[in-house]
Amino acid sequence: MKPQTQDNYQLTVATFDKFAQQYQDKYMEFASYTQTYDALINNITHHNHLLDIGCGPGNISRYLAAKIPQMKVFGIDLSPNMIELAKQNVPTGQFEIMDNRQLGRLNTLSAGSFDIIACGFCLPYLSKVDLVDFFKQLSMLICPDGLVYLSTMEDVDSRSGLQTGSSGDSVYVHYHQYDFIEQQLITNGFQILEISRQTFPVPCDAVPTTDLFIIAKAIR
Repeated sequence: MKPQTQDNYQLTVATFDKFAQQYQDKYMEFASYTQTYDALINNITHHNHLLDIGCGPGNISRYLAAKIPQMKVFGIDLSPNMIELAKQNVPTGQFEIMDNRQLGRLNTLSAGSFDIIACGFCLPYLSKVDLVDFFKQLSMLICPDGLVYLSTMEDVDSRSGLQTGSSGDSVYVHYHQYDFIEQQLITNGFQILEISRQTFPVPCDAVPTTDLFIIAKAIR
């Protein structure tokens, strides 16, 4: 596995920015994923302040806000086009361009203020080193008894690397294993409530991908 460089990270963001509309068209109401949003909703009681990390076009925020109208939404993403789509899809929400690796910027103003933190398929674009700090920041941003929703692509580290599509555009993908994510959650004061896996449909000649979904609760 080749380590991700800053250039590769910027390349990944540029690709998502370029294909923001296509991403929205495919995943805004992707049935396999909305089922996992329902699982999160089933665990929500009084929680109504959402931080959507790597919000993309606002697919998670839009779904949750439609089900829980009183929900207050704040989303971040490094892609300007994704942020513009999110603002259109969730007009009652607040969305800002921000690097997911700089959550400490939020802690100065919003420590312990979020009831729900959602991170839909952002983890595959963060290295293990990034994730160690990422989970520390989550533990500071979440309120007591708050909920975290995570989704990622699960596989061995050796599969990680630069992936180039038919258009010639590339993203750098990190595959993470459940044991590592579980360790980070427990270390930072979370209890895992639900785990589910889905096989993502791929062409018959491609390597199958397993999508991992986790719902956890802050117990500190």
